Amino acid sequence: MVDTSEVFYAILLYSLSAFFSIAVNIVFILRAKKSSLLRAFLNVQYMIILWLIANVLKKAAPNGEVAWLWVVVQYMSVCMIGDTFIDFGYLYRFGHRMQVKYRVVIYSISGLNYVLLFTNPVHHQFYKSCTLVDSVNGPLFYVHLYWSYTLLGIAYIYILSTLFKNFYSVPFYRVVLFSVGLMTPIFVNISYVFNWSSIGFDLTPVTFNMTILVFGYTAYRYRFLDIKKVSRVMVLENIHEGIIIVDTNNRIVLANPLVEKRIINYR
Repeated sequence: MVDTSEVFYAILLYSLSAFFSIAVNIVFILRAKKSSLLRAFLNVQYMIILWLIANVLKKAAPNGEVAWLWVVVQYMSVCMIGDTFIDFGYLYRFGHRMQVKYRVVIYSISGLNYVLLFTNPVHHQFYKSCTLVDSVNGPLFYVHLYWSYTLLGIAYIYILSTLFKNFYSVPFYRVVLFSVGLMTPIFVNISYVFNWSSIGFDLTPVTFNMTILVFGYTAYRYRFLDIKKVSRVMVLENIHEGIIIVDTNNRIVLANPLVEKRIINYR
């Protein structure tokens, strides 16, 4: 039996999260400096927004057939969010896009996962059953799940390694808080998939959305979505001379690894 109060709160939470995300991203589009990094970031956001909207319509579906239609739409984003996120993470870390051959492989595997979901009514190996109230996961669901975790994990490593390299450009406590926050959607998703949570609906898109928006604000505030700034940091890392950059108050805002190494040796 459908818990109407739970459905109401799920729809409300998904809707508010989607509307907030749309509003914030409009601000990014209008005010942030246009770059390939910004476009890659927005691609991740588009996938999250689609995920949230599809969840709203799935929860509001009058019957199982309509609900399945929105599950199919939802998985257009769920299957591709790892791809767009690793695209963003790679560009953020290295200053250029991943080679086409690797992107083709990644997107092809995710596309195959989507085809398996789309054809589930034939083989029932992605979901053994899927109703308005509950769903029973099949073996192919876990293949998709581990593949998505792998892509997200690699993207997290790219992003976090770059954030810690920008230690002097952003307060360290914010880097640590964001590092912890970045892992929250994974923990929330694991608890939902394996029924460790008493909440009857998936909070993953909401927590993922909030985490990415916080990162977006930090990136906008400290110009981390400026590809020129990312490239400049990469250049500094590879110069064989110690370089320190200070602001007008003589506070260190950036130093290359050679300086950090010499400071550590001096201590």
